Amino acid sequence: MKNLCCSEIVGGKGAFALLALRLVAGPAFILHGWPKIKGGPEMWQGLGGAMAHLGVTAVPVVWGFLAALSEFGGGLAFILGLLA
Repeated sequence: MKNLCCSEIVGGKGAFALLALRLVAGPAFILHGWPKIKGGPEMWQGLGGAMAHLGVTAVPVVWGFLAALSEFGGGLAFILGLLA
């Protein structure tokens, strides 16, 4: 089975830099996705929510929810270093 870790490629200062990147970018994704999850269907549809100022009002609810979930879950996975 192929090793999913990059420890053979990146070590020392490079590994520390990647950890620092994960600890900064991961929370940014989480903080960007959480209000969308908390906002509910009104925000996911764009009716008076995050997408309305862009002119997007016909976005199906499921796509908005999946976008919010992928930002939040992806940020959490990024911090934990899954598949990194």
